[in-house]
Amino acid sequence: MSRTSLASLVCVLGLGHAAFAQELLNVWNPPGPSAQLGRAVAGLGDVDGDGVPDVALAATAAGGTGAVFVYSGASGGVLHVALPDSSGAAYRLALARLDDVDGDGVSDYLAGRLTVSTGSGAGGVDCRSGANGALIYTLAGSGSVLNLSVLQQLSLDAIGDLDGDAVSDFAIGSPGDGIGSAGAVYVASGASGALIRTFTLGAPNYYFGRAVCAVGDLDHDGTPELAVSARTPSGSLVQVLNADTGAALFTLSGGLEFGLALSSLGDCDGDGTGELAIAEPMENRVLVYSGATQALLFTATGVCGVGSSGASEGVGYTLDDLGDVDGDGRADLVLGSRNRPTAYVVSGLDGTTLRELRLPPTVVGSQSLIAARSAGDVDGDGRSEVVVGAPFEKFGSPGGGRARLFSVAASSDLGGKLGFGDGSGAACPCGNDGQLGAGCANSTGLGATLSALGSKSVALDDLYFAAKHLPPSANAMLFSGTTIKNGGLGIPFADGLLVAGGATKRIQVQTACSNGEARWGSGLDAAGLWHAGDTRVFQAWYRNVQGPCGAGFNYSNAVQLTFTP
Repeated sequence: MSRTSLASLVCVLGLGHAAFAQELLNVWNPPGPSAQLGRAVAGLGDVDGDGVPDVALAATAAGGTGAVFVYSGASGGVLHVALPDSSGAAYRLALARLDDVDGDGVSDYLAGRLTVSTGSGAGGVDCRSGANGALIYTLAGSGSVLNLSVLQQLSLDAIGDLDGDAVSDFAIGSPGDGIGSAGAVYVASGASGALIRTFTLGAPNYYFGRAVCAVGDLDHDGTPELAVSARTPSGSLVQVLNADTGAALFTLSGGLEFGLALSSLGDCDGDGTGELAIAEPMENRVLVYSGATQALLFTATGVCGVGSSGASEGVGYTLDDLGDVDGDGRADLVLGSRNRPTAYVVSGLDGTTLRELRLPPTVVGSQSLIAARSAGDVDGDGRSEVVVGAPFEKFGSPGGGRARLFSVAASSDLGGKLGFGDGSGAACPCGNDGQLGAGCANSTGLGATLSALGSKSVALDDLYFAAKHLPPSANAMLFSGTTIKNGGLGIPFADGLLVAGGATKRIQVQTACSNGEARWGSGLDAAGLWHAGDTRVFQAWYRNVQGPCGAGFNYSNAVQLTFTP
């Protein structure tokens, strides 16, 4: 927790003691009557001169009004609040960091502005001081320029200096105001907001500019490239354009939501050229392509994998490059999700999940819209932190929406594992030994594994459990006990080994994904009713009608935890 105010976190959480998970650095509630805090998030770098990166969060209150709140990464306090100067406008669309425009030595930022009246069609972009939120300039929209409606998003990204004035310029994706709208991408001067270029794609494509991002100089000609997504009659496409001329370098195609979010990514394959990450939330995946050859390097997914079994997660609602957080020399990636209260940190080497940043059940599942971005290195450990916005989290007055700042230090399993069905515990009921560290084998030929993650803090209540190698779509229940059976080796029962004994309690029932994975938590304390100092033993019971011993159900290994304040 170095360089982060513990006292501030205690105040924000309403805790009376300093018991904190290592990975949670701050929690922000919407100040005053604002709600949906975290609808858009951005790392700004250090804007208050204390050497610690700071964060911008957009909030939208009832009636559509909204503001940008800039928070200190060090103390968690509000540094300034920016409100649109024009009446009937709201900041809730997009935020992006920009170079120092006003010459005060501090990075400034862009805020997408929407007129809050259905069908008005007028939007715009404001450039504001990172130091105090003062308006530096505005780029106003109209029915033909920056044409927006309340149904559409606007996307922003800084793209580097195109006009030679030593200030980074920026791109605006303006996808239009409805089905059939062609949309456009505007390139504007970072120094003044004056339009420099306008790019269109034309019919039969529409929503051109649904997402934009700068991807660096992929062809090494000295000019940066710009990735832009659009819809087609049968799917979607992503074009990579020369940001100066608009000439297309290459085009990639996919399903209806291919390119709903985009991000550049550092060099993942070691060829000296950056990569392009493309989200397809409808398929619950993010695809990473080589910037040099356009080869598909890897696919990252949520808990439930790709396709219909996992589509409800909507992984890839937002994307961002984190830099190398796991020390393997490759840039890693953070993914927001649309329908699951979780952000994922994934490896830039192969797309495997490095961390799950799980939010409490007060985040409404079907409206999660988890926005996750890099916050820069806030805690001084040499790795970027992640700011996660949950605009639809419900927690009472004054409304909803929270944002959290997480460390992405490598997570490790909590507690002690017991009850292995791999020959090191009690004998499995019908010789159905599982693999090393798992429970007894089930109909998949493997034993189910259970891990505890998050923290053991009762106050934070961020403990969650991850199970793997369950039968696909099996009903599975997490339960706890107050004692262990047979010294933790377990006793044969049904097709597995029962370890949790004493006063047992059912915690939560889930249905395993088609890939055999399931999650329980966070926010489990209300069901588990444990207190600081209590020790509990956890197992997963699961249905397995086709199991090897014929009993119809089985158990994972067990995990024993002692809770802290």
